[in-house]
Amino acid sequence: MESIKSKVDTLLSHPKHSNFTDHQITHSERIVEIIRLILNGDSKLNEDEWFILAAAVCLHDIGMQIKREDLLQYPDLDKLLAESKLTRDDLAAEPKFLNFVRDWHHLFSYHMIIKLLRNYLGLSGCRYVEEIALVAMGH
Repeated sequence: MESIKSKVDTLLSHPKHSNFTDHQITHSERIVEIIRLILNGDSKLNEDEWFILAAAVCLHDIGMQIKREDLLQYPDLDKLLAESKLTRDDLAAEPKFLNFVRDWHHLFSYHMIIKLLRNYLGLSGCRYVEEIALVAMGH
């Protein structure tokens, strides 16, 4: 978990969306603390389930950091653009690109965990990558 937090901290340390909510690792740490307070030591989660939840919390906003070239390779990009009433050309304009990423970052978080960051995060051998990505996406 510490390795994931360290790598996510590096990725989020220069946010692309500084005008939006804080999406750095401190945001995730606050969420984990709130979860601990809500559970009040009465968690029915086993160690693996807690790992999935904690990793997903750390990674839930990673989609905010998607690079333009990676976004253009996103499998359902045209569907999301149509739903947003945008075109690929619109993504060349910084404000439209950033707002589009903000609107769909939960999906991009899933994509980045599964396709782009799996090895970097040290999750290539983790049997819970899909679960982590799904929880992160569901935020």
